[in-house]
Amino acid sequence: MQASQKNKSDLGAIRIHNEVVAAIVVSAVLEVEGVVGMTRGLTQELAQLFGKKGFEKGVKINIEENKTKLDVSIIVKYGCNIPKVAREVQIKTKEAVEKMTGLSVLEINVSICRIELNESRTSESK
Repeated sequence: MQASQKNKSDLGAIRIHNEVVAAIVVSAVLEVEGVVGMTRGLTQELAQLFGKKGFEKGVKINIEENKTKLDVSIIVKYGCNIPKVAREVQIKTKEAVEKMTGLSVLEINVSICRIELNESRTSESK
């Protein structure tokens, strides 16, 4: 991801690159009970096939004027309550990104891309 969020302070500019935001998102998502891992999802896989770069595994970030929209693609553990897990992903991700970056998170779209029968956590796509 090449984009970054630039803020001005009294002492100069502060830049938060999308890779940093993505790392915060991944860390927050993987803390949620029921999440086994993250994956790129179909849209991101297709975009990469056509040469579009800039997708962190499982996270798409859109930042405009300190307002952030996130798309998160996750793998969940079989047998868990999927809507509950997705909602917890939204809550934890919003809290982490806003606390650590000062960005305002407007929207977090969660895509459940796969269900895993085993419990090993992964951030790799198949």
